[in-house]
Amino acid sequence: MDNILIYQMGKVGSQSIKHSLEEKKINPYHLHWLGEREPIAEFYTRNIDILKNLKDKNKKFKVIVLVREPMARNLSAFFQKIRRWTSKKPEKMDSYEIFKDFIENYDIAYPDKWFKQELEKFFNINVYKEPFDHSKGYKIYSINGHDILIIRLENAKDKLEEAMREFIKISGINMSCCGVYENRKVGNDFIQKYKDIKSMNFPLDFINKNYNLKYSKHFYTKNEIESYKKGWIN
Repeated sequence: MDNILIYQMGKVGSQSIKHSLEEKKINPYHLHWLGEREPIAEFYTRNIDILKNLKDKNKKFKVIVLVREPMARNLSAFFQKIRRWTSKKPEKMDSYEIFKDFIENYDIAYPDKWFKQELEKFFNINVYKEPFDHSKGYKIYSINGHDILIIRLENAKDKLEEAMREFIKISGINMSCCGVYENRKVGNDFIQKYKDIKSMNFPLDFINKNYNLKYSKHFYTKNEIESYKKGWIN
């Protein structure tokens, strides 16, 4: 199948999905931001062929979009592009200094921007017009001949096989665990700092800003959000 796009904002587990599909001899395109360049685009992956095909009404795609609870996603994205956001070289900073720069400098609104500037722009779909099925953990949309699967990373371990069987009629696609930041070859120093920061007490106003995103309130229930919030107040 050559029409599958894994198209998402980044740091939502897409490498794991890609690996799972490749194990079934399916080679999807792996895309983050097709439109604006950085810094408007957080992870710029412009693909001329895909952009051309999106203008062709005869080309139809199966699009896999992952979402992830916003604080965990944003912290992971911050570390992926850490030198953009820190006030000095991060290898010369201690964990608390990096923690402060994350809170003060990182643009937490990237998830909202991605759905508006990417998915809505290129596929003409506003996902907020329809309720998301939180109990199921995923939802399939059809728009202009394209099929779009949105699945929460938190549900992918248990629901990916079911979702992919429904979406592309292939069974046995299960979530792999590659792509986890702690497993990446980024050096023990950065992994330790990442772990340190995950265990710190975040200011409540910063936590609230992450969970007040339109994205957050659409894909997660009030109870889920409250539970996630508590996890960042250690």
